[in-house]
Amino acid sequence: MSKFSDKVTGNQVSADEYNNLTRALKNSIEDSGQTIDATNIQTSKSMANNAAVATFYTENGAADVYNLIVIDNFEGLTKLIDGAEARFRAANLNTGASTVNVAGTGARDIKLPDGTTDPAAGDISTTQDTKIRYDLGNNVWVLDNNKASETIVGIAEIATQAEVDGETDDKRIVTSLKLATKPNQIRQLLFNSSGSFDSTPNNVPFDNTSPQLSEGKVFLSQAITPKVIGNKLFIDLIFIGGSGGSNTLAALFKDGDTTPLKVASNCADFSSGEPVTITFTVEFTIASLTPITFKLWGSSESGTCGFNGVGGNARFNGLYASSIEIIERQV
Repeated sequence: MSKFSDKVTGNQVSADEYNNLTRALKNSIEDSGQTIDATNIQTSKSMANNAAVATFYTENGAADVYNLIVIDNFEGLTKLIDGAEARFRAANLNTGASTVNVAGTGARDIKLPDGTTDPAAGDISTTQDTKIRYDLGNNVWVLDNNKASETIVGIAEIATQAEVDGETDDKRIVTSLKLATKPNQIRQLLFNSSGSFDSTPNNVPFDNTSPQLSEGKVFLSQAITPKVIGNKLFIDLIFIGGSGGSNTLAALFKDGDTTPLKVASNCADFSSGEPVTITFTVEFTIASLTPITFKLWGSSESGTCGFNGVGGNARFNGLYASSIEIIERQV
């Protein structure tokens, strides 16, 4: 078949040369899915269709050995040119070092953007397109979906909840929600401490009955609005005080309850007349997201119970400090 080229003014075009040109146009139009008609825009449509799929190929190879073929009747790459691009959806994840053959141009290694490092397992995905670019200098296809790192700007992959919980992955980014829902993660911490002196003349019997709110006094409180139903609250309490002459009791009350969640006492030798320190922790399961107020309560078996002091007297100019700390932990 004659080649339609090198004509100058005055030359004639043979039928063979003309047919060669028109057949090329006809094939391009029909290969793009069109039927020849009388319009004069089919060539431009063909060019648009080819451009839309020019770099996308189907893949029918195996893991680590990828083979790219053209779509339908469209044309593919015929020569390896520096900077040429290809895009495909792999049928299999890679397990490490891999090769690719683009449209029959020959198998070449796939490398990371530096042109020398092999891809890691999973760098070629089955759930998203893989984009590669030919690097003539290294004669390799380079992965163009650059992954972000601490020093490289690129595509960042979000860690799964299992990867966050496992605490071993150092490549994927962590969302605030996944970090917050990591088991045993602290969701919030509230702390209230007071060195102020206070006291109550009310007494509590040391018997087998539940202490009542009226038998002592609430000296310190802290409110919290839970974040997740089912999470755990851990309330750590420190009570410093007493009557200096009898057993001392501390308790944790909640909201408007008249009986406590837990009590703790210090019945050590109080003959010195000095305050005692009572520490205890209460675990509480969140059943509602309604704000909760926890109250640190104290009383003595007899006499006046002091808070951050003893009896009716303060100690150490407010440096004694009782406290409530509330931690919400993710379950």
